[in-house]
Amino acid sequence: MLRLGKGGFGEVLLCRHKKTNSLYAMKTMEKTHIVTNSNIERAVEERSILQSMDHPFCVRLVFAFQDDKSLYLVMNYVSGGNLYNRLKTLKKFPEEQIQFYAAEIAAALEYLHQAMMIVP
Repeated sequence: MLRLGKGGFGEVLLCRHKKTNSLYAMKTMEKTHIVTNSNIERAVEERSILQSMDHPFCVRLVFAFQDDKSLYLVMNYVSGGNLYNRLKTLKKFPEEQIQFYAAEIAAALEYLHQAMMIVP
């Protein structure tokens, strides 16, 4: 599995479904880290929000599972990486690309507000 990224909760790996051959992004979170840092509520909330996503500019949870050591959130895979890494690589975006990304972000935030996932 290819590592797509790493964050405070764990890492995100690229994985492939054996039967369908579809690609997914799988976030792994160690239970000990979540419990030690009192982030149980945050992990449950993250799963709940991702599971309720239904917008083309938001990743959504496909399924979740756990074992003795970790929690796993399997989300749809979006190729191209995150915006931060693209900007880091390119150093500067053309104005048209900035407008496109700004419109995507605004549409996603509007959806989250309407779905009451972000309180104004």
